[in-house]
Amino acid sequence: MHFSWEANPCLGSCAVYKASLNGDSLHFEGTRNTGFLGDTTISMGNFTFSDSVRAKLIRIKFFELDSLYSLGAATYDGPSHFYQADFVKPSRNKIWCKKVKTIGNAPAGLHEFQKWLDQQLADMRLL
Repeated sequence: MHFSWEANPCLGSCAVYKASLNGDSLHFEGTRNTGFLGDTTISMGNFTFSDSVRAKLIRIKFFELDSLYSLGAATYDGPSHFYQADFVKPSRNKIWCKKVKTIGNAPAGLHEFQKWLDQQLADMRLL
């Protein structure tokens, strides 16, 4: 599984970063208002984090979500996020790819997932 997510800029103090999880490796690029600025790659040492992300994606039915959730306002100054999940099923050589963008609005499950991701990054002193 490959999963990436990013928090995009706002006019306030929103954290701006990109993160990518590939197996047991986490790549983080902190741009603004993060605990770590710059690029780093962390070997997680095991697949626990990756397994947790996969389980949470399945629980919130990520692949059934709409591609865009937006407040619809012409100008919005708040957090927006982008998520992409790629699952490979080797036995069928099939790749499932799903992209979701939120602009100030997200389903409750996805919002809770984002809070969990932020907490994981904070625990690693990246946020």
